Amino acid sequence: MSIDDQFVCAECFDDIGIRQFIKDNAVSTDCSFCDKQYEDRSAISIDKLTEYIGDRLYEEYDMVENWLGRIDGEWVGKYWDTWDLLDKIGLDLPNQGSDQLLQELIHRLPDHLWCERDPYGLNDVQVAQFSWSRFCHVIQHERRFFFSSHTDGSEEADQTLLPGQVLERIFNYAEQVGLVRSLEVGTNLYRARYQHSGQNLQTAQDLGPPPIELAKQSNRMSPAGIVMFYGSDNPETALRETANSSGTYVVGRFVTHRHATVLDLAGLPDIPSLFEVPPESLEYKPRRVLRFLHHISEEISKPIKRDDRMHISYAPTQVVTEYIRSRLTQNGTPLDGIVFSSAVHGGHVSYVLFATRNDVFEEPIRDTENDPWIQLIDRSTHLCTQEKIDAWRHDSMVQEELE
Repeated sequence: MSIDDQFVCAECFDDIGIRQFIKDNAVSTDCSFCDKQYEDRSAISIDKLTEYIGDRLYEEYDMVENWLGRIDGEWVGKYWDTWDLLDKIGLDLPNQGSDQLLQELIHRLPDHLWCERDPYGLNDVQVAQFSWSRFCHVIQHERRFFFSSHTDGSEEADQTLLPGQVLERIFNYAEQVGLVRSLEVGTNLYRARYQHSGQNLQTAQDLGPPPIELAKQSNRMSPAGIVMFYGSDNPETALRETANSSGTYVVGRFVTHRHATVLDLAGLPDIPSLFEVPPESLEYKPRRVLRFLHHISEEISKPIKRDDRMHISYAPTQVVTEYIRSRLTQNGTPLDGIVFSSAVHGGHVSYVLFATRNDVFEEPIRDTENDPWIQLIDRSTHLCTQEKIDAWRHDSMVQEELE
C-alpha cells in the first residue's frame, strides 16, 4: 500500500467529532495504522480526514500572518506550530501506531504557524470569565439593584457583557440547550438540620424552610429574609452542605407532589470538541454557548468560605436566582427553582426551590389556599463527628484542586 492509499478507522481517535466523521465517510475495511480489518467499511482516506481536520482548525485558528504583528522579527502574541496546536486542543490517539498517524496528519496539514482568530480580542472562554468577574464586582461593590445598564467605560468593558446582559445570556442560553426542564413528581429532596440538646426535630415545619422571622442567614441563592427550600440529592450531600460543627443532625426526606420547572445548571452537556459539526438546523453555536454556561455553572457552585464576608460573596448568585425566579419560559411557565452542582460533594447536586413553609406538609392532604406540594416522608438522625466533617472538607479541597 502506497502512502497515498492509507486509511484510518474511528478506533484510532478518541475525539467524538472525528470518530463520527470517519463513520459517516468510511470507504475501506482496513486500517493502515492499527492494522484492524473490518467486515464493513470502517476506515477513511487519511487525505480526506486531514482535509476535514484542517477545515475545523480554521474555525478557531488561522495563519499568524493574517492576525499577528511582528517586532524585531518576532510574532507578537501566542502562536503554535501544527504539532503543538494538535497537542493544545487535545487530539488523543489511543492506539499503537499513534506516532505514525500523528506524523502523517502533520505532514498533510498546512505547514505554517497558527494563532487564534482575533488573538488581541477576547475568545469565548474569556468573554465568559471577564463578564462574570465584572458582574460580581458590580453586584458586590457598586450596585446591588439598579444595574441593568451599568457600564464603566473601560476598554475591557467594550468586549464584555453588562451585568444585565450576563443575566439574559444565562437564561437564554440555558433554554437553548434544554436546561429548563421538569423536576418529576416523586423527586427525593433531603434537608439536614442541626438538632440542639433537648430538641426533637420531627415535623415538616421543623425540617422544612424557616419562618420569615428566623430567615436571618444569607445563603448561596437567597439573602437574609428571603425564604427558599434548599435540598440535596442524598442524605450525605445534605449533611455536607449543613454540618459546620460536630453534633446531632436530623435529615428529612421530602418528595415533590407536582411537576416543577427548574433551571438545571448541573445537567450541562459536555462542551463539543472543535471537530464536532453542529446540525445545520441549530440556530446557535453549541460550543460557544456551552463554554459560557460551563463557566457560569462552575462559578455558581464554587465553595465559599463561611466568614463575615460570606453575605457579600453570595450576592452575585443571589441576584442570578432572583432573576431566574422572575423569568417565564418560552411556554409562559414560571420557574420553581434551580439545580446546581454541590460545592462540597463532587458528582452530586443541590436544589433551591422557590418554596416556603406553606409549601411543605406531612399528611397527604390538600390545602386549597396554600396548595402545598413538598411532603415530608421520613427522617433519620446522624451523629457528625469533627473527624468526619474534617474528612469531608478535605475531600472538597481535593476535588476543587482536581477541577
